Amino acid sequence: MQRLLSVRVPHHLPLRRTAVPAFVGKLSRGVGGRRRQGLEAERHFGAAPASAPFAGAVARRHSSTSSTVSGRTVTDEDSPPPPPPPRRSFFRRLRNWVVGLMVVGAMAGSAAMLLMDSEEDIDKRDGEVFPPIHTNHRKPRVVIVGSGWGAVSCSRNLSNDYEVVMVSPRNYFLFTPMLPLSAVGSMESRSLALPIRSAAKRSFSFQPKASVTFYEAAAIGIDHVKQTITCTDLSEVKPINPEFTLSYDYLVLAPGAQNNTFGTPGVYEHAHFLKALEDARAIRKEIVDSFETANLPNTTAEEKRRLLSFCVVGGGPTGVEFAGELNSFIHQDLNRIFPDLEPFSSITLVQSRDHILNTFDEKISDYTEKKFLQEGITLKTNSRVKEVTDHSVVVMDKVTKVTYEVPSSLTVWSTGIQRIPLIANFTNSLSHPSQTNRIGVTTDHFMQVLGADNVAAIGDCSSIERRLLFSKYQELFEEFDKDVNGQIDLDEFQHFIEVVSQRYPQLKVYGKNIMHEFAEMDTSGDGALDQEEFKELLKKADNSVKMLPATAQVASQQGKYLARYLNHRVVGHPTIPFQYHNLGSFARIGDDAAVAEIPSLGTGGGLAVLLAWKGVYISEQLSFKNAFMTFLDWQSASVWGRDISRL
Repeated sequence: MQRLLSVRVPHHLPLRRTAVPAFVGKLSRGVGGRRRQGLEAERHFGAAPASAPFAGAVARRHSSTSSTVSGRTVTDEDSPPPPPPPRRSFFRRLRNWVVGLMVVGAMAGSAAMLLMDSEEDIDKRDGEVFPPIHTNHRKPRVVIVGSGWGAVSCSRNLSNDYEVVMVSPRNYFLFTPMLPLSAVGSMESRSLALPIRSAAKRSFSFQPKASVTFYEAAAIGIDHVKQTITCTDLSEVKPINPEFTLSYDYLVLAPGAQNNTFGTPGVYEHAHFLKALEDARAIRKEIVDSFETANLPNTTAEEKRRLLSFCVVGGGPTGVEFAGELNSFIHQDLNRIFPDLEPFSSITLVQSRDHILNTFDEKISDYTEKKFLQEGITLKTNSRVKEVTDHSVVVMDKVTKVTYEVPSSLTVWSTGIQRIPLIANFTNSLSHPSQTNRIGVTTDHFMQVLGADNVAAIGDCSSIERRLLFSKYQELFEEFDKDVNGQIDLDEFQHFIEVVSQRYPQLKVYGKNIMHEFAEMDTSGDGALDQEEFKELLKKADNSVKMLPATAQVASQQGKYLARYLNHRVVGHPTIPFQYHNLGSFARIGDDAAVAEIPSLGTGGGLAVLLAWKGVYISEQLSFKNAFMTFLDWQSASVWGRDISRL
C-alpha cells in the first residue's frame, strides 16, 4: 500500500517529487522555513522509502492521514515527473569557453611576470657587487631617455633611493604590439596609450618606489664626460629658448630605434611605417580614402584595381599581423559597405627570406602561409624591393633575378630597425673598440655601455656584446685543469660551469643536464675532456648565442633588470648578468586566428590561440582602464564592425 500524505495542500501549489539531497540542500541554504517548501518537504517524507531513517520517521508520523485536492485523494503516484534539467544554450557555453580561455591567458601573463620577479631572489645570492653611485645631490639622479617599454619598466621598479627624471618627445606610453589593430579600426588609438606620468610609476607596491619627473622634450646630445644631456622642445608650442641641459648621475638610454629602409629609393616619400599612433591613423585614413575614391561613379575598373591594391613589405610579426588585420577589415567590413568593389581589392606581402615569420618555428610559418593563401593574400618570398613609387612597388626575385612591379596604392614598410641619430652620434663619440654595431650601442651583460661610465642602454637602441668562449679555450682549459693532467674530469667540468657561466650566460645550456652534456662531448669515452673535446664544447656553446629580438618583451625584461641592478647598488647586493627569458611569442594573423610559440608548451595556431593571445595582452596592460577599454574595443568591433569614418 502506498502511504498517503497527511497535509492538505492548497490547490495552487504544484505537486512534485523531490529527491532528499535536493531538499537537504535547500534546507541548508536557509530556505526550508518557507511555507511552500515546508509542505513539499512533508509530501516528500511521506513518500520516502523506509531505508531513509530521517525521512522514514517523518513518514511514520503522518501515515494515518491523507491529503485531498479538489475533492480527491492524492498519492505520490499522481505527482508529475520532475522536469529535465535546463540545457545551457550553445551561445552560453561558447561564452563560458571564450571567457575561460581569456582568463587562462591572463593568468599565464601574470604567472610570467611573477616568474620574472622571482629572479630578484637569485640576484641576491650570486653575481658581482657594484659600488653605490656617487652624487652631489640628496639622491642620485637617474635620467631616463624614452617613454617606451624599457623606460617605463625601469622607472616603475626603481626604489625610492633615486631621483628619477624622464625625457621623451611623447608624453604617453604606447602599447606597440597592438598597433596593427589600431591601423584598421579594430582598436581605438586612445586604448593603446597611457599618460606617461601614470605609466612611469606603480599604483600599488609593497616597497616605496621612486617619484618621477617628466619633461616632454627630445634628447639631441649626450656628453658622457660631463654627464649631461642636451634636450629640445619639438612640440608645436615652444618657449623662446627650446633647448636646455640636464645633468645626471646615471643615464638610461631607451629611446628606441627607427625603421631601416636599406637605402631603398622612395620609401620615405611613398611608404608608411608602423611604429607610432600617427602611423596607424595615417594608414587607416588612407585605406578608407582608397575605397571611397574607388566608389566614385567615374572611377574606371582599372583605376579601382589600382586603388584597392595594398602591399606590405616585411614578413616579420608586424608585417604579418598588419596583413592579416587588413584582410579581415576588407572582407568583414569594407566589402559589406562597398559590395561592388569586392572583386577589385588585393593584398600582397613581400618577404626577403624564403618564409614569413622566419623567427618562429617552421610549423608556424607553414600554417600562416597556408592560411594567407586560402584567404587570397599573395605572398612574394625570396624577393627584394628595389624601389617604391606612388602607384607600385618594384620587386626583384632573388632566385631568378627577374624584376617586376606590384601595383600598390598603400605600401606599409616593416623590414627591421636601425639607430636613431642620437644613438649614432653617441656611439661614434665612444672610443671603445667594441662600438661597431650599426643597430645600436653595445653594452656588456649588465646593460652598461662600453666606453662610458654610468650610462646604460636597453631596448631597441642597444646590443649586448657577444663574448665568445672559443677564443679563450686555452686559457680556460689551463685554469680549470686543477690536477694538470691535460684533461678536465667531471668534477672540474662542474666547477667550470658553476664559475664561468656567471660571465658567459651561453654556458647555462650545459647547467641543466651536466652529466648528459659531459658524456656527449666525451667522444673518446675515457671519462674526461681533452683540449680538442673542450674546444668543441665551447664552440657549441658560442653557437647558441643569438641576437635578442627587438620586441617589447626583451625591452621590458631589460628595464626591470636594470632597475634591480641599480637598487642592488644602493644596498650592496650582488647582481648577476642579464639573462633573457623567452616567455613565448604570439602573432595575430587575422580576426579569427593567431599563432604562438611558447617554450614550455610548444607551438599552435587557431581560434583557441587567439583567445589566449587576448587574455595575455589584457593582462599586460599597465592600467585597469586600458585593459577595460581594450576589451570593449574588441567587443564593439565584433558586434558593430569597425568604424570607417575618416577623422
